[in-house]
Amino acid sequence: MTSCYYKNKLRVGLVLIFLVIGFFLCVGETSAQNIKGRPEAVKEKDTKLLDSLNKVAADSVKLAHKGALTQIIEYSSTDSLIYDFGETDTLVLMYKEAKVISEEEGLQIDADFFQMNRRTLMFFATGMPDSVGNIVGKPVFKEGGGEYKMDTLTYNYNTKRARILNVITKDGEGYLHGAITKRTPDGSSFIKDGKYTTCDLEHPHFYLKMTRGKVVEGAQRKVVFGPSYMVIEDVPFPLMLPFGFFPQMSDRSSGIKFPTFGEEVLRGFFLENLGIYFAMGEYMDLEFTGSIYSLGSWSARAASRYTKRYKYDGGFNLEYNFNVTGEKGSTDYRESKTFKIQWNHRQSPKARPGTNFSASVNFSSVSADKFNNQHDPYQSINNTASSSISYSKTWEGSPFNFSANFNHSQNMSDSTYAITFPNFTFSVSRIYPFKPKESVGKKKMWEDISLTYSTSFDNKINFKSSEVGTPDFMKKMNNGMRHSFGISLPSFTLFKYINLSPSVSYGMNWFFKTKKKYWDAVDNEVKEDIGAAFSDFGVTQEYSFSASMDTRLYGLVQFKKGSAIQAIRHVLKPSIGISYTPNMRTHANGWRRFQSGVSVYDVQEYNIYEGQANSAPSSSEAGAISFSLGNTLEMKVRDRKDTTAKGGYKKISILDNLNISASYNLLADSMNLSNINISGSTNILGKLGLTFGASIDPYAINDRGIRINKFYWADKGGLNIGELKSFNFSFGYSFSGGKADIGGNNQDPNMNIENNLSGVGNANMSDNRNVMSHEDHILPVFSDPFVYQDFNVPWALTFSYSYQYSKSWSYLNNTLKANKNHIQTLNFNGTLSPSRNWKINFSSGFDFKMKKLTTTRIKLSRDLHCFNFWFEWVPIGFMQSWSFHIAITSSMLEDMLKYDKRSSPWDN
Repeated sequence: MTSCYYKNKLRVGLVLIFLVIGFFLCVGETSAQNIKGRPEAVKEKDTKLLDSLNKVAADSVKLAHKGALTQIIEYSSTDSLIYDFGETDTLVLMYKEAKVISEEEGLQIDADFFQMNRRTLMFFATGMPDSVGNIVGKPVFKEGGGEYKMDTLTYNYNTKRARILNVITKDGEGYLHGAITKRTPDGSSFIKDGKYTTCDLEHPHFYLKMTRGKVVEGAQRKVVFGPSYMVIEDVPFPLMLPFGFFPQMSDRSSGIKFPTFGEEVLRGFFLENLGIYFAMGEYMDLEFTGSIYSLGSWSARAASRYTKRYKYDGGFNLEYNFNVTGEKGSTDYRESKTFKIQWNHRQSPKARPGTNFSASVNFSSVSADKFNNQHDPYQSINNTASSSISYSKTWEGSPFNFSANFNHSQNMSDSTYAITFPNFTFSVSRIYPFKPKESVGKKKMWEDISLTYSTSFDNKINFKSSEVGTPDFMKKMNNGMRHSFGISLPSFTLFKYINLSPSVSYGMNWFFKTKKKYWDAVDNEVKEDIGAAFSDFGVTQEYSFSASMDTRLYGLVQFKKGSAIQAIRHVLKPSIGISYTPNMRTHANGWRRFQSGVSVYDVQEYNIYEGQANSAPSSSEAGAISFSLGNTLEMKVRDRKDTTAKGGYKKISILDNLNISASYNLLADSMNLSNINISGSTNILGKLGLTFGASIDPYAINDRGIRINKFYWADKGGLNIGELKSFNFSFGYSFSGGKADIGGNNQDPNMNIENNLSGVGNANMSDNRNVMSHEDHILPVFSDPFVYQDFNVPWALTFSYSYQYSKSWSYLNNTLKANKNHIQTLNFNGTLSPSRNWKINFSSGFDFKMKKLTTTRIKLSRDLHCFNFWFEWVPIGFMQSWSFHIAITSSMLEDMLKYDKRSSPWDN
């Protein structure tokens, strides 16, 4: 039942008419007498019903007042909507989730209490107390894509002026608080007692206190402020600014990069990463930075990133370092110049289907990473670097493929470089030349004949950095071209269960230089003359034949119905292969003889193409039979997680693989059998992965440690099938436990401004972060010191262990000695979160030979809501050091409001 209230000064008949009209105007509204905490309404006055007010809906009202308004305003509320008709003014009062919308002005106001003067179009909005006295439903003002939360709002719709108390505005990555704010018609605002912060709490952990300020709207929006000072945890700091401004850039902009200050014992005081940033258009940027040290070292760096959506992305990095250690004139004084070139490029798969281009280049001088990665111990001790640039093309609907590559690798320990450029490969996928496009009748045997082809050109060079520029440097270049043809003959099935697969392969190599060996009578030694690159041309050929047979044998053990173990299955995979390669030791294939000594009878044989990119043909005939036996073991057990009446079963693997293999040389005159190799792997409880392997020599040795043509078991007797030459074993396991989220998610969402400003995102904040208020951080510590000591904390530990054993024999001083080599490694790392915001990471290992811990790294980090803090310590190992860092979380201020302190590992 809804009623509207009018002051009864008119005649009874007129009152009845107004009551009837009021009933239709206010139908569907809730009685206003039952609302608690409602602001006092203005005093009722005599008034006349406006002719323009011709329709009022229950949930939405459209107002068009000819004298005051030319646009349409829609307003509604979920509790009640009351009209107070006075002699000169008509007030509209709305309670609970009031909403006022002007689509033409792009304006919306939400509040739990709203008052509107229909004649003057003055708006007033505020919140309302709930059952316990807390003010809820505070006004939210939305206009032109901006959103503002406040305590009270007084707004003139005609002049667009407003007076706001305690407004919070999201300004890019920051938040602007204003105790008293006046808004001008152009959208600008004057602020008194303001705060600027990147903390999203109503009571922020830190802020820049502004005595007065102005938000200037326009193409380049900015916040200009007068005298201000920094406040952290409500404590004013003597960091004063007479004036300043915060520009709000809608696009990337160029600017100065703030440096890092500090000190090292080895290089002195430093100013690191001072530079300038250029935003070069929509797809690219460029950055120049440099570092300088008081003892003479300096570095320069240029970096660029580029990206184009759905096309490609990547970046460049060029560095040059001049490092000085020690004092000039002292024995420990050293100067070094290093450089580094890095480039990475990735093409989107959608850019050009069938074509791909990628690059990962990391080329540097030998000692470049010594200083550049001094705070990453694992990178600093890395002795290798590699690069790769590749282009590939696949023609759709055809078997043709093409690729081009550049590869580079270097060893930092001995300054050895290996470069392959260019490398071209063209291949034809498997085709069936005798298979008709449309099969008719029974399949013919020759239809299964398939062909493959590939050709590649390689140009390789291996050198040391000191050899660059020497006269014979280009002679180190090796190049060649290889053609490979593969012919797969039809497969057969013997005795229904044995698969027979024969194949033939043919290869041709092209060489572009030769080597000549000769006896030098003057120096009394063998010398060789290597031709220059592309100084000659030669062709070698080789071919081979192979066939393989394999099958599968199944063993199954079933248990009675209802038992915990239902069945165990064992699968055997035996296979036998035979291969034959003829003797290609011919003059056409490059084999030559030369006098290798003073006597004419001292003759040796060599290949003029040996040592080049592709290997020379074999000088001997080869034929072998290879055999292997694979094993898998599985078990079907009851699934305890299946709670259905019938119950369920699941399959688990006991032994993923156990393979035994060997080969027999058909053409050798003795000791035809190769070593017996055993390898296997399994997984226990789905977490513990084990791998193992062994190599067994089936032949015995004599009293000098030389293998003889006698089987080990015949020499030793018993079950000794052979001598264990090597063995390896490794496993890894991961432990974890504790709750996924310490403390739960019980915070009031109203305490988080970010949640209230729906639709306004912050790329630097986690979407699922549980944000606590300022009081939530502080008060529990004083009321209960053990409030955070939850021993059921999230933790994880991963470790891996490997063991390698090898054995060899040596005969020295008429004594046969067994050389047994044992290598063990143990590595482990883990994380521990004693509370929601604390996290500990650690990694280390154990050197069994030295009987001590390897490089150990411990990192303690804390999420301080709007700050982040970490302390990293390397107490053991090559790179002993520590570093401390605390900075604003926001990327906008992280380069300015931060503190870094660290030691250098090179100071030890």
